[in-house]
Amino acid sequence: MSLQYSNSDSHFADVAFQETLNLLEWPRLCEQLSTFASTLPGRRTCNSPAIPKDFLTSCNYLAETLEIGELDGEIEGGLSFTGVNDLEKILMRCSKGGVVSGKELLEVAETLRTARRLRRQIEEPLIRPTISKLLVNLTTLPELQRLLEFGLEEGGRIADRASEVLASLRREILSLKNERRDLLKDLVRRYSFLLQDNVIAERFNRPVIALKPGAVDQVAGNVHDSSASGNTVFIEPKVIIPLGNKIASVEAKILIEENRLLEEWSGEVGKNSLALKHMCKTLLQLDFALARARYGKWIGGVAPQMQEESDTPFVLKGFRHPLLVWQEHYENGNAVVPISLEVSSDLRVVAITGP
Repeated sequence: MSLQYSNSDSHFADVAFQETLNLLEWPRLCEQLSTFASTLPGRRTCNSPAIPKDFLTSCNYLAETLEIGELDGEIEGGLSFTGVNDLEKILMRCSKGGVVSGKELLEVAETLRTARRLRRQIEEPLIRPTISKLLVNLTTLPELQRLLEFGLEEGGRIADRASEVLASLRREILSLKNERRDLLKDLVRRYSFLLQDNVIAERFNRPVIALKPGAVDQVAGNVHDSSASGNTVFIEPKVIIPLGNKIASVEAKILIEENRLLEEWSGEVGKNSLALKHMCKTLLQLDFALARARYGKWIGGVAPQMQEESDTPFVLKGFRHPLLVWQEHYENGNAVVPISLEVSSDLRVVAITGP
């Protein structure tokens, strides 16, 4: 019975605590805090942060905020998290043996590069011991980054240099397409009097010429389509069909080789998923700390002096409600009038009344 009572008591305490946060409009403050985060995971964390449940965690959060805030002010333009991507779904897929796109793999490489830059900027144990401690076990996997950046071009296209087989196939298909294009141009010149226009169109991934309806029997080939009015018939000339078949065959081989490379690189990401997840967690902690620091600076906040002793008085000097400050700046609200108050250790209730 005592255990059941304890669980029930804990549940009601949690419910009461959540109701208190809602009454204090804590979710609204968190939403405002999230606008200072640099990454999507950072914004999500700011919107539902875990409130520290012990003194040591609170002190650690405060130290992180102060250290990264001071560094942010020293760097021209501030600390930049540009290049940090949300890798959660990518890592989940790769860790389970799945294959991701070239664009997604480039996001992994970009995040690795950015993490290395941020570590160089931040890590200084003597000056910034708390946030430097976050970086102790951070691995930025330079070999994986180089592998992905070598094999992929901007936009996630697989580079010719990624594989000699791929480069050879792409040269072959370029040659075949050039040969087919020259044949088509020659056909357009020879049969111009039979054409509705001289434009080489495309139907079902095959090049076609636009013939007048009565000229279909004069040019051997496969009919692929006709215009809605019936005045134009689109035909793939017989002379280029073998080239088209060769091109389709080479394209299939290219697709197989590209998929092989993506599978190989996704496998490397999967092998390093634990290190990558830790890196993402560290970057999230840093972004969350930076968001707190920038919000605190914007709001004109002052770092609290915290003491663990239970009889320590609670003192606020020149306090302004952060939601009212936001309202003043962004919603044409009235200027916020600060108040000061002190709660001594022998007081159990303090009521603040007024508008």
